[in-house]
Amino acid sequence: MSHGNSALPMPRLLFCPFLCLIILILVAGCGKKANPVPWNKLRPEAIKDLDYRVVETGILLTWSVPTRNHDGSPLPQIEEFQLYKAVVPVDHGCAGCPPKFGQPIIIKFDDKPSPGQQISYEDHTVEPGFIYIYQVRSLKNFMNLSDPSNTIRVAWHSPPNPPSALSVDADESGIHLKWNAPQSYADGSPIKEKLRYKIWRKFNDEVRFTPIKNTISKTRYTDSFPRTYTQVSYKVTAVLEYMDTEIESSPSEEISLLARDIEIEMRPARLIAFRTAQGVELAWDMLYRPEIRGFFVYRKGPDGVIFRLNSVPLTGNSFTDISVLPPGRYIYWIVAVDDATPPRRTVYSKKVQVRITR
Repeated sequence: MSHGNSALPMPRLLFCPFLCLIILILVAGCGKKANPVPWNKLRPEAIKDLDYRVVETGILLTWSVPTRNHDGSPLPQIEEFQLYKAVVPVDHGCAGCPPKFGQPIIIKFDDKPSPGQQISYEDHTVEPGFIYIYQVRSLKNFMNLSDPSNTIRVAWHSPPNPPSALSVDADESGIHLKWNAPQSYADGSPIKEKLRYKIWRKFNDEVRFTPIKNTISKTRYTDSFPRTYTQVSYKVTAVLEYMDTEIESSPSEEISLLARDIEIEMRPARLIAFRTAQGVELAWDMLYRPEIRGFFVYRKGPDGVIFRLNSVPLTGNSFTDISVLPPGRYIYWIVAVDDATPPRRTVYSKKVQVRITR
């Protein structure tokens, strides 16, 4: 009987805090408040740039860290990323079936996102003969999980080795590249399939290489474009097309070309030189081409020193060297330049000699 009596006060003790909590909630709800934000609007915005690259050891996945919530407000924190993966054999009979994702791979972040941040994750658990499907989501807290990202499908294969012996030559028609095709894949197996190639280019004022165009099948390429650079660099990658996936090699060694190394394959003709009372007179035939901007005159003295005698290209076809020259043999030649930026030069003219006796 005493046991029953001792248990009776317990419900009243539990009821009092519960009643107080209800009262506090009602009181807090009084007064004018802002409209509540639906919880699902505060989830992070969906990732839209999930991308991949097949590497020798697996599949390298990359994406940008979101900085906004779904409603556009700033995203203060990301706890983790959840990477979802599905595996389908390449001979699977239902290519259009929805992927069956397994449990997500958890990638801890625990930080405030900042613009420009990138996440990389390399999946080593891949092998030939399978297609791998990926999505990624970001988690702010246990109630705010983003919508799925874009979906990517990758069929893994060992990538080709990079092209070798990249060389460059240039003339009026453009910059000519050629290279040797790789003979084996990164795992050492011989290449029997046809490869394609991607040419990457970077000008002197650029930070990174960008591909010139779609892939090509030949091991040579001519790059023709208006010249507005002082230096241009190239590299080439080999690409295997495998089950709708581009398996790209590491890049070849880079090669660079300075603008001054590119000459116009023509030369000023019929340069003549003779002494006059004013100095050494030079005359030559004009180059009737619209892109020719003018001519520079060069002189080499008995001491072997070479001077360029004019700082601005000459638009005419004659020049007088009025320098007071000590006795000796002097050699003159000219070169034409075009209107590119920086200008290209022609091949040097034939050289002429003048002897100064006094």
